[in-house]
Amino acid sequence: MQSVQATYQFKKIDNQYKKYDKKISKRYTIIPNVKGMTGMDAVALLENIGLKVRFSGTGKVTYQSLAKGQKLVKGSTIILKLS
Repeated sequence: MQSVQATYQFKKIDNQYKKYDKKISKRYTIIPNVKGMTGMDAVALLENIGLKVRFSGTGKVTYQSLAKGQKLVKGSTIILKLS
């Protein structure tokens, strides 16, 4: 029998996954703002929309070389700085 804590943790993780899946399943035509996202989430999102990603550091994104709102050109390289 699952504890209440385990059930809560599962629902929390499931909700986070659904939110992430919804975000990456959009059809992007512009560069999204990934500042403040964790590096792992930002890299996954950007690679899934067709960008090549280079990054330095660990933690959350503090800088992105391609500006949010800029036209998305698949295959372009975006550089992220994390801290």
